[in-house]
Amino acid sequence: MRWTQLGNDCFDAGDAAGAIEAYQASLRLEPGNADVRTDMGSMYRMKGEPLRAVECYDQALKDVPGHKNAIFNKGETLLLDLEKLAE
Repeated sequence: MRWTQLGNDCFDAGDAAGAIEAYQASLRLEPGNADVRTDMGSMYRMKGEPLRAVECYDQALKDVPGHKNAIFNKGETLLLDLEKLAE
């Protein structure tokens, strides 16, 4: 999907805002794509919005339980950004 590719290109370039915008467009067409949702979460984290990132990871895990990248990224965000070791 072109929106996903644009999001990935922005991701690789470090353009968090551009990636989020492209990923949102992609998710409007394919809302259950856990890979895109997880990447969008990473971009929210890059923008300094860890709570939004966790929301994305949680939705990815609802869409695809056990999604490894969402689990890892959520754990990393909770531990490093939000200092919620217990979670």
